[in-house]
Amino acid sequence: MYSVIAILMVWVRARRISPGILLLAQLALPTFGFYILQERDGVVPNGWLVLMAPALVAIGMVLRRPSNDGEIARQATNPDLHRFLKTTFWILAVLAVLHFALAGIPVLSDSVETQRFSLGSSGLAGFPSRAVLYAIPAVALISLATVTMQTRRTTIAIWILFSITQIGLGFKGGLLEVMFLAALAYLVRVARPRPKHLMLLAAGLVSALLYVEVVRSLYATSLNSPSDLGYLLDRSTTQAIESGYLALWNDPTFTSGETAFWHDFLQLMARYVGLGQPDDYTFDMLMSSVVTGTPLGLGLFIVPVTVGGPVYLIFSLPIPLVVTVLILLGWIWTWAISATARMSNLFTGVMAAILIIGIRMFLVNGNGAYLVINLLFTSVLLWLCALPIWIDKLRKDSSLRHSRNHVVLKSGPSRHG
Repeated sequence: MYSVIAILMVWVRARRISPGILLLAQLALPTFGFYILQERDGVVPNGWLVLMAPALVAIGMVLRRPSNDGEIARQATNPDLHRFLKTTFWILAVLAVLHFALAGIPVLSDSVETQRFSLGSSGLAGFPSRAVLYAIPAVALISLATVTMQTRRTTIAIWILFSITQIGLGFKGGLLEVMFLAALAYLVRVARPRPKHLMLLAAGLVSALLYVEVVRSLYATSLNSPSDLGYLLDRSTTQAIESGYLALWNDPTFTSGETAFWHDFLQLMARYVGLGQPDDYTFDMLMSSVVTGTPLGLGLFIVPVTVGGPVYLIFSLPIPLVVTVLILLGWIWTWAISATARMSNLFTGVMAAILIIGIRMFLVNGNGAYLVINLLFTSVLLWLCALPIWIDKLRKDSSLRHSRNHVVLKSGPSRHG
């Protein structure tokens, strides 16, 4: 009910199918799954807030007026953007090759179901893995949201790279991720979709769903599962939020008295700097043990689970602040969509694209501390890609000012009389 209200709020505000509606539609699936779980298994503490989350995010979306949403400025006269896309494509392509060369290609592995979670095994300070997981999707979003005749070939190359890497990672929803981001970027670029483009997106969606079945057949745990629409609906609704529901049902607490975010942040930072302990478990890992029944212990594989952004916030903040943060995320989303469409400068554009990727991931999956750390890392990676362009631009601007000053000094003051 709240999800329908949320979508209607944004529709009335924008009068079109906007990127915000696309996000809320995706968030509505696990929210509906949470409703089903409460009706079937019982109401959990603060469950009402999970159900209201889409409406709170929608309030934030409509509080900020979009600036020319869907009507981007012409980028044909912006050589910096084109140069950035070309440079970044080659850097990220090299990092992607390094990642799969060092960590292997999960989709081709005999144990794809577990190998797909070895995302950090490529090493090299995490640059290759973060390039594949976050940087390539962010640049793909930027390229399609601002595509012009000058950047069309580069954009095609970036999306081919994005699709290949998503397939290589071995996740069932790899191509669904590609199609969702393509639809999102398209709605940033175009206010009123054309029928032929909608048909292409629909064909892509069908192909992505077929890919789900192909990869699912490679999973040992899916061999005896039914292969039909019911599985897909269950996977995207109740299964997507079951961990969050059980977290609220069991109401786990941390012995240190820390919140979920701060607990995860300390654990992850210790792990990244080499000070982590074998028995350091993040909030999601603790919930995975509850859901799957896997005991926590050294050497035991813990299947990652998703509790969802609203549940993660409930375990991280007081309830009034949870409400505030959800509204703020909607407000930031609208700003980021407009900033990506305008692409007034590379620094802001990269930050906006990262925020779009991050907000969507957080609301659907949770795992806030992990996302904050890795998306900040990714932002720095992409800004480093743009650094030569900024330095060259500053040098040219400095030379131009020096030339103008030289002309003024050479001409001297004008004389009259």
